Amino acid sequence: MRRTWVALSALLLTMACLVHAADWMDGRKAGDMSPHPAPGSTTHQTPPDFRWPFRDETVRYDIQVADQAGATTTSVASYNWFNPDSVYQPGTYRWRVRAIKIGWKSLTGWSDWREFQVAEMRSLL
Repeated sequence: MRRTWVALSALLLTMACLVHAADWMDGRKAGDMSPHPAPGSTTHQTPPDFRWPFRDETVRYDIQVADQAGATTTSVASYNWFNPDSVYQPGTYRWRVRAIKIGWKSLTGWSDWREFQVAEMRSLL
C-alpha cells in the first residue's frame, strides 16, 4: 500500500510540473543571475536596474516594460542586464525579456511578466 501511495504521489507531482510550462528564466543553474526586479518587489531606485540569466548563443535581448496604464516600451540589450535612461514614476510596472540568437530568431520566447513597484522617492534634505 505504501509503495502505491509513493508511486501515485510521484505521478501527481510529475503531472503538475507538466501542466505549467516553466518560465525559461526560472530554470537557472548555480551561479546564474536571478531575475531583477524580482516579482512583487519594491525598488527605491529609478530607473531600476534589470537583469536576468545569461543564455548561450544570444546576440541580443529584447526587454519590454509596461507601466500601470498599460503602455509598453521595448528596448534592446546586448548583455543580460539593462539600465533604462529615463525616470520611472512611482507605481506598478511589469517586465519581461526574450533572448534573440544569430539569425535574429527568438531563442527563448518571452519570459513571464514580472510585476514590481517603484516607491515614492523621499528627499534626503
